[in-house]
Formats: sequence, structure tokens, C-alpha cells
Amino acid sequence: MAGVVVVVLSVFCFRLRCRFAFARIGGIALLQQGDGVFQQQIQVFLEAGLADALQQVSPGSDGATVVIDGEEIFVPADLYEVKEEEVDVRGVDVRPHVIEPSYGIDRMIYAVLEHSYHEDEVDGEIRKVMRFPARIAPVQVAVFPLMARDGLDVMAKEIARTLQIQGILAEYDDSGAIGRRYRRQDEIGTPFAVTVDYESLTDQTVTLRDRDSMQQVRVVQDQLADLIPALIRGKSSFSSLI
Repeated sequence: MAGVVVVVLSVFCFRLRCRFAFARIGGIALLQQGDGVFQQQIQVFLEAGLADALQQVSPGSDGATVVIDGEEIFVPADLYEVKEEEVDVRGVDVRPHVIEPSYGIDRMIYAVLEHSYHEDEVDGEIRKVMRFPARIAPVQVAVFPLMARDGLDVMAKEIARTLQIQGILAEYDDSGAIGRRYRRQDEIGTPFAVTVDYESLTDQTVTLRDRDSMQQVRVVQDQLADLIPALIRGKSSFSSLI
């Protein structure tokens, strides 16, 4: 009978070069003893953990002395082989259990600001506008009197208070020219603006302006309480009013 039995110790490692121990059980003298003795000796070596023990020592040129169950055993060099091999270690999919604790609301705000900022040219000038969705705009509707006198301001303040009572983020502004006020509201992302003019005093209508299209439409004052919330929540569109 002739043959060689190879016992390979599996090693888990993260390096590409790993050290393996191969225990070649048997030899010419052992084989001459017969099949039964050969199988018996193989079983002894396997149960004793020869390959594991060889991993723990540095063998010399003539062999290695290993310790198994507290007993020193000399293993001749022709019964084992130690070599290095290149192995591929596949990655393991890991789902993290901890989310980065430094993640805060400021990053989301920066993302919204970056996404919403736009510039366009109007009458030869650059218009800077924050196109916030109406639901998250810091000011959802601005209310202007064309002039801060002759009862226009009183009517505009009344409209602003009515909208505020309904939970709308409304702001009253009577400072500067009407065009400047529109630009200021564009820059802070106000989606809608209501302007009270002298015609409003006679027919109870106001001008409603859309931020993105800059289109304007006349609506009845009493409709604002229902119309503005519908526009903000997306239940109605400004284009449907034109």
C-alpha cells in the first residue's frame, strides 16, 4: 500500500497572505507495518490535533516538537509541510447597528437651502429666489398695502391677521416700493404675496402673486381664507386661477 494523507488546518484571517500547516501522516516505515496499523496511527494523529499543534511552533530543519495534552512529541520534518499561500478573502455584508450621532438637523437645512436657491434674469437684473415648497417656507404669504395710507394698510393688516388665525405664516410689510417688497420676499422664499390697492377699497378684490412664475391674478378678499391654505397644501394650483 502506498499513499499520503493530508490534514489541512483552516485559518480565518484578514490578510491576503496566510500561514497554513499541512501534516502528512505516514511514511515508508509506517506503511510497512500494514493497513491496520497505518489506519490506527492516522487516527491517533488526527485526534491529537497535530495540525493545530504545528501552527503554534516554529519548526526546525529536522522537525518540530509540539505539545499535545501536556506531552511533548517530536514530529520529523518529512511528516509535515509548512508553506504560505495567497488566498482571496471575500467581504462580508454588515448592517451597522449605530447611526452617526453627529448627524443633525443643520445638514438637512443646508441641503434644502442648496436645493432651493435659484437665480434668473428679470428686466436685465438678476433675481435671487429661494424656491421653498410652500409647506416649509418660513413665510408662506406676504401681505402688502400699495401705500401705507388711505385705509390700504388697515385692510392689509386685517387680511394678515385673518390668515395668521388660520395657522398660515403670514407677514405684513409696508416698507419701500412694492417692487422692492416683492424682491425681498422672493429672496426669503415666500411663495405667495397679496397686494391691497385702491381698487380693493371699492370691489373688495386683491392681487395675488405667485413667486415662481411671478404671475398675478385678482381674487375676492373673502376667498383668501380658503384659497391660500389650499395653495399651500397643494390642493389647488396657481395656474388654475388664471
